Amino acid sequence: MLAALGTGLLVFVALGSFTFAGLMLQLGNLASRFAAAGPARQSEFEALVLAIFATVLALTAFFRRASLRAALTVPLVTGGEDQ
Repeated sequence: MLAALGTGLLVFVALGSFTFAGLMLQLGNLASRFAAAGPARQSEFEALVLAIFATVLALTAFFRRASLRAALTVPLVTGGEDQ
C-alpha cells in the first residue's frame, strides 16, 4: 500500500522538478482546479484517481507476490514437541 502511495507522490515530485517548492506549486494548482470544478467533474476525477491507485496497487502486489505470500501465510508447526 505504501509503495502505491509513494508512486503517486513520486509523480507529483517529478512534475515539480524534484523540488519541494515545485511539489507544493503542483499540489496547489491541482487543489484550486479541483475546487473550481463542478460536482460531476470532481466525481470523474475521483474515479480516475481511484482507478489509477487500484491499478498501481495491483501491479505492486503482482510483482511482490512472493514476499507478500511469505508475509501473509502462517508457518505450519511440525514435530511432536509440546511448547
